[in-house]
Amino acid sequence: MFKSILAVASLTCAAFVVSGGAAHAQPFPPGVSCGGTTCRNDTDQHYLIESWQVCQVVGGYSQSWVPFNVMMKPHETVQVTGAECFPMIVDVPEDSDVAIVPNRIRIPREPVEIIYSRAVTYDPNAKAPTGSAF
Repeated sequence: MFKSILAVASLTCAAFVVSGGAAHAQPFPPGVSCGGTTCRNDTDQHYLIESWQVCQVVGGYSQSWVPFNVMMKPHETVQVTGAECFPMIVDVPEDSDVAIVPNRIRIPREPVEIIYSRAVTYDPNAKAPTGSAF
């Protein structure tokens, strides 16, 4: 019994490795694509592209991600500008050896990459929900 369970587990692991990982839904439907700073919609649907602007400290390695959306009309190609990488604000304790007034340091960040997460359909004529669900 134990040997058969071990054999099934080994085959499952081998299938996982050969397939390149777990199966998951495609984030973009056929006809919708994004790459670099361009998104294209060759369908008859409106799409919202969930995206992330990767910001990096200028001259450093620290990165953070800023979410933003790209709205796509049917049969449209859009140049994506991304989100703004605002400077990081670091508060310096008053008892620190650093003499700064006010006690804040602004660390500049720059955009380094846009990551497109997924595309979801939306209705541009839908009314916003009002009231409470309760």
